Amino acid sequence: MTQFGRKVICIFATFGNSIALPNLNKTLQKSMVTYQLNGQNIVRTKAETINDANSLAQRKVRAINYALQNIYKQVGDAIAVGFPQRDRVHSTLNAIQAANKIGDHSCADIPATFNYAESHIHVNFNYAALQFSKGTLAMPEITGISSTNPSVITYTQAPNSNPMINLGSDKLHFVIHNLTTNKFATVLNVGTRNTNTDSVTLPSILETVSGNVINVYAFFTSSDNRKASNTVVRQGNFV
Repeated sequence: MTQFGRKVICIFATFGNSIALPNLNKTLQKSMVTYQLNGQNIVRTKAETINDANSLAQRKVRAINYALQNIYKQVGDAIAVGFPQRDRVHSTLNAIQAANKIGDHSCADIPATFNYAESHIHVNFNYAALQFSKGTLAMPEITGISSTNPSVITYTQAPNSNPMINLGSDKLHFVIHNLTTNKFATVLNVGTRNTNTDSVTLPSILETVSGNVINVYAFFTSSDNRKASNTVVRQGNFV
């Protein structure tokens, strides 16, 4: 049994009408709930603890969830290909929340000082820790991100050192974040594992201009899109 996201162990028992519930031990009665269903007396233990849905801890988790949802809305197409091995019952939104360990706050934190009365809590993201994929493939080895044009970046990638295991046909994908405008965009299929260097035209929604700083999140998927790698992030500057 789960209450407010916390598992609580409950013991269930059913008794025929021949059992006289009033004769149960008084202490035991105080820790149980009894009722009748379809002619049977049912005894259930009460939950030992119930989490407050509006507690500070719960509000922090919801704030981080909400912030991740805003990112998800911008790059949902990348997340859809980045988690091919997720459980069928999990949505892509569930996948990105699980990959970024919302409960542990590894990708984000809450300011130490904020107004407890505020309905919305501002989230400080550790953008370098964000993951947009999860899998068993070897991660990309991006050795450089450069640009002299705010609408184009050039990336370099280390040679495939183990082609027998890491297939050259694995597809390379980017999620790009403009840290200045806080806009995200997806550029899928920018190359393969065998691509040493190439240029990528940036989506206009990023609103990149000279002086901006971007994070490039890179990951692989197999050619049949059934497997993926974890995400690696590299930073670039526009001169």
